[in-house]
Amino acid sequence: ARAAVEAGVDVLSVANNHSFDQGLPGVVGTRRALAAITSQVGRPWISGIRSNPSVPFVPTLIEHRGWVIGYLAATQHANFKAGAEPYVHIVDYDDAAQVERFLSGVRAAAPSFNLLIVSYHGGVELAATPEPAKLAFFERVIRAGADIVHGHHPHVLQPVSRPSRAGSQKLIMSSTGNLISGMAMPVGADAPDDRRAPAGDSALFRVTVEWGRAGADVSGVTQQLITNYRDPSGNVVIGWLARVATDVPPPWRPFYAERLRQMERRYCPPCSPVPGQHRWLVGADL
Repeated sequence: ARAAVEAGVDVLSVANNHSFDQGLPGVVGTRRALAAITSQVGRPWISGIRSNPSVPFVPTLIEHRGWVIGYLAATQHANFKAGAEPYVHIVDYDDAAQVERFLSGVRAAAPSFNLLIVSYHGGVELAATPEPAKLAFFERVIRAGADIVHGHHPHVLQPVSRPSRAGSQKLIMSSTGNLISGMAMPVGADAPDDRRAPAGDSALFRVTVEWGRAGADVSGVTQQLITNYRDPSGNVVIGWLARVATDVPPPWRPFYAERLRQMERRYCPPCSPVPGQHRWLVGADL
């Protein structure tokens, strides 16, 4: 957690299927560890777990440059279900009652914020596209008052969508994949089409939000493709996919070149140039 904050992470969702793996002591320990960091450096802001069941799951308040931002995290399920619900914010989009309670809370909270972000951990692992039920749930969350829905758990990137509400553009990121992960490391250099290979690729998103007559308007979305790979010392590190595809030594160069081709075909636009990557500069707006 400290490494993430020192790298520039300001906000953390701590609601996911592993949130209750260590039971209540794990939840309490997680909150205590993050609170210790926050007391020293003023961040991260977190959402998704609680150690006191009487405290409601409501958006975390973030004030930044005059904006009042709400951040609310939930997960579809917990691996260790027994006893998890009082402490982990669980909202299964296949459970109508849970969905209605969650949407009611979003509607009640939305007017208090200039920008409301909902983070949701759920869906089918390694699925290249969001299943219809999940996407329909995300669209209902937007209609209820959220401006951005940030999805994760499938471990692979999925397409973004740009619904509108009351004349303002909103954003659904169905799955942003893995930022850093060794999930694709067992895949061989001769298997760029292996079903696990996309778990090594993802993107960093740049989202521009402006204030308009109808509230927050997501006016711009770009993404820069990244990948996880092994450096000469054997460490798993993150790099720009376009650079890795040209710079890694054989036999991995064809592997990452094919990963780049597939990722560009599926997810670009809205991809933006990688700094210093000349093959992306032709015709690009820099």
